Amino acid sequence: MLSAPTVFFDEPVGLALSSVIKGQVVVTAGTGEPYLQDILDLQPAALIVRSSIRNVTALLTEVTLDVRQSIYMGPYFQLTLTPCERRVLQHISLGLCYKDIAKRLGKSPKTVQIQASALFKKLGVDNREMAAKEYWGSQRDNFVGLDNLL
Repeated sequence: MLSAPTVFFDEPVGLALSSVIKGQVVVTAGTGEPYLQDILDLQPAALIVRSSIRNVTALLTEVTLDVRQSIYMGPYFQLTLTPCERRVLQHISLGLCYKDIAKRLGKSPKTVQIQASALFKKLGVDNREMAAKEYWGSQRDNFVGLDNLL
């Protein structure tokens, strides 16, 4: 007999990164591809991307999951960031400087700076603020604070 997985509402956007979501259905308004990939790395049973995350009741009644499958309902992924580049981008998106990112990731600040330059190029952005916007997507105005994620 299959039991319904728990639904986790990623509200504010970013909360999923600091929560145990493995095996749960995660519903988020976050639309940034690197952010969504980071959530998928945490192995939810399903990830549903919706602009209004509370309006998913009807959708969830149609979804049947078992432990051998997972579902992704969101935008098509086009970026080819490595997991390492996503970690650097995640920390940049949280407002950390290269020196602090290097400490957290066990790298030199120069290595982090080189990786940041490479990922800026892949994202087609010129600065940290634009990169952060790409990470979070269009819903960045309501996101979890730095203290909750680090």
